[in-house]
Amino acid sequence: MTARAAYAECDALQHWKRAMLRKSQGTKEFATGDLCYRWRQEKTKGPQLAHWHGPATIVHREHDKYIIVHNDFVLRCSRSHLRRITSEEVIAMEVIFPEAQVTGEGKLPVQQNH
Repeated sequence: MTARAAYAECDALQHWKRAMLRKSQGTKEFATGDLCYRWRQEKTKGPQLAHWHGPATIVHREHDKYIIVHNDFVLRCSRSHLRRITSEEVIAMEVIFPEAQVTGEGKLPVQQNH
């Protein structure tokens, strides 16, 4: 086997392993106020780092893109790069930030201006 063929086989195997480990998100719709996490792949010269960042809040929807707020930054994300906050993450937020008052559905309560 040549080096080129061995590299191609190894590369294909890595792609297959990543695809098998990825869970299908299905079709997901978010409403304004929903809490979510966004997937981000860091741009580095070394090994590629990718992980979920959040929680963020859905602010607006434009076709299949969502406007979110994360750490006071307004970002535009594709639906495929977002996931809902899990119940475990809601519990963790309630313990760490009791003033946040996260609802069981993964939403922050709407604040009314008086």
